[in-house]
Amino acid sequence: MGKLTLILIVGLTITFGIISWSLSRSNITTAETTLGYYKFSTSRNISRSAINLKLRKIDDGFPVGESIFGNMMGGTFRVDSIFSRNDSIGFRSLATFNDTIYKIRVMFQRDPKPFPKVSAAVGIRVNNVNFDMSGQSQINGNNHDLNGNLIVPSVPANNVNGVEVMIPPDSVEAAQDASKIFGEPSKIRINPNMENPAAFVLEYIFGADFVYGPGTYTTGQTWGSAQNPAIVYVDGSSGTVHFSGKCVGWGILVVRGSLKATGQFNFYGLVIPFSDTIIDFDPFSGKAEIIGAVLMGGATGSSFELKGQATVKYSKESLEKAKMIGKLMYYKVLSWYEDY
Repeated sequence: MGKLTLILIVGLTITFGIISWSLSRSNITTAETTLGYYKFSTSRNISRSAINLKLRKIDDGFPVGESIFGNMMGGTFRVDSIFSRNDSIGFRSLATFNDTIYKIRVMFQRDPKPFPKVSAAVGIRVNNVNFDMSGQSQINGNNHDLNGNLIVPSVPANNVNGVEVMIPPDSVEAAQDASKIFGEPSKIRINPNMENPAAFVLEYIFGADFVYGPGTYTTGQTWGSAQNPAIVYVDGSSGTVHFSGKCVGWGILVVRGSLKATGQFNFYGLVIPFSDTIIDFDPFSGKAEIIGAVLMGGATGSSFELKGQATVKYSKESLEKAKMIGKLMYYKVLSWYEDY
């Protein structure tokens, strides 16, 4: 074999070696790039998903200001509230996957979804309602605080009518109990344009935190709290729902059909008796108190009755808290910053 042939073989060997090294290096670089992008995209997805998780927890009543942390997609996350108030909320989300860290800072505008307009302590959107108050029952449209204490001195702009009905004959029937009704500017007012609860109840029913069917419930019931109000749905359309124990709740109470409460019953917020059929809202044969308002919708001839020592006291503060239930809020992005 000649020198020229040897030189050619050595040259080809070197050339193939360089090509092999280049291909190997290219494969390594591609793998490193792919792995780097995988770590980057996974940490980013963890950080974004953690924000969604925090919003979902708030919907379910988790305190806005508390942090959340944990494991997700093989990595870890932590979300802190960097700023919050009723109309806005900010998060700082930090996610780690392997050696890659991804950070997001986001600010949301936080607003309640449409909420029934309340212009009376008891609004009855029913034609030819059967209205009856007996015993020591009372309806008061003057503004009360969250605990049911009358606010003094009175601010007329914060007071509402005692009872509102749709047509004049119903006002005549309600007038028979005028001595038990208080409000400003009127004890009893005709308002054919009052809010229809039918526009709201389906969302409340689907989002209810507590649901009860026909039957008697002898144990005490607690629904939410002043800091974390809830949605309660009582379905008495096929039989009476009877609470015989002590009940206390905050938020929104939707009643379909017949509800009866014979024990102590205290609810702070909005009560909506509602049904597509004739209903008999007769819950209060014992001592009961609603601090907020009642907005009733039903078929012609539906009944509204307060008995015993039952009272309805209008409270602007209670209604505002009910309006701010987590799952009834929506969010609009004001700012969104990402970094890694």
